[in-house]
Amino acid sequence: MEATPIASAATRKAAVFFDGNNWFHALMEHVQGDRSGVMDYSALVGWIVAQLCETLNWPKATVIAETWYYTAVPEDEPNFKEGLLNFLRKLEREGIHVEKFPTRSCLLTCTNCEDRLVCAKCEKNMMRLEEEQVDVALAVKSVWLAMRREVDVVVLISGDGDFVPAVVAVQKEGIPVVIAAPDLGGVSRRLRDAGARELELAPGIRQCMR
Repeated sequence: MEATPIASAATRKAAVFFDGNNWFHALMEHVQGDRSGVMDYSALVGWIVAQLCETLNWPKATVIAETWYYTAVPEDEPNFKEGLLNFLRKLEREGIHVEKFPTRSCLLTCTNCEDRLVCAKCEKNMMRLEEEQVDVALAVKSVWLAMRREVDVVVLISGDGDFVPAVVAVQKEGIPVVIAAPDLGGVSRRLRDAGARELELAPGIRQCMR
């Protein structure tokens, strides 16, 4: 992250957004699928705030961080759904705002099939669950906070290039954006080119994984 001087103030507000599905897969790739550790999300947000103070030149500021976790909850996978809901309830107990959205089934094309709608191997339609509304809702919230001047910085924990318009819009309001990920190499090039600051979370994950 590149330091940019910003006038100090007694209190600064940070909005931290987790793009849940993107974060989960990036984290699993970072820890190589090892689920034995448990992330202390309150500690991780605290670590992020400490990096913001250094990067944005807020050494004497009191930073109030509000955190949101956006994700979709699949209805047709009961075991996974219950585990996810337990995790989300834990986040809420830690003071993190959780926003839940539905999933939708999408028909995939298959290059092995003549009509590319039915898989030649399994002889059935190939369906995949995709998140619905998550990215749009997160993007709208970040822009809304920026337009109302309710935050001094937006932290987006995602590598998804679909957030480029939101990142650009927030920055046009004069609010800095920080793109954060376990490994910045996994972040969309379009997102990295949107002019936001960057924060690699690997050191914080090591500190905050119990």
